[in-house]
Amino acid sequence: MESPGVIRVCCVGNKLIQAPDYTQNVSLDWRLAQLASGDLRLLVDANYYGKQYFDAFNTERDAQSAYGIVNARFASASTAKRGFGADLWIKHLTNRQYLSYALNQNDWTPGCSDLTMAWWENPDLRR
Repeated sequence: MESPGVIRVCCVGNKLIQAPDYTQNVSLDWRLAQLASGDLRLLVDANYYGKQYFDAFNTERDAQSAYGIVNARFASASTAKRGFGADLWIKHLTNRQYLSYALNQNDWTPGCSDLTMAWWENPDLRR
């Protein structure tokens, strides 16, 4: 039995919320130099995410297209003093802004035409 005034929308066949069709990950761990004081290493990891939706209706306005992230780290580990090291980490080398969450307010809030709350991951810290 349906309640009067309730609109039912079928989402059968739609993509799951925040679940891209594919994700890929590649990592590289390369020893650049073996010094008397310890190892100097370069570590790089790349993550790639397919298109994803943030609501069950698969609203294009709130979707995030495929994107990739690359991180790098220079690391040194001491051979003289076990457990001691220093790392320099560079996060998000591609510097691409991407949507990490969106909430479409228009679907259930009357009077909020075209309102979407969104959280963007912006690597630019100078804003």
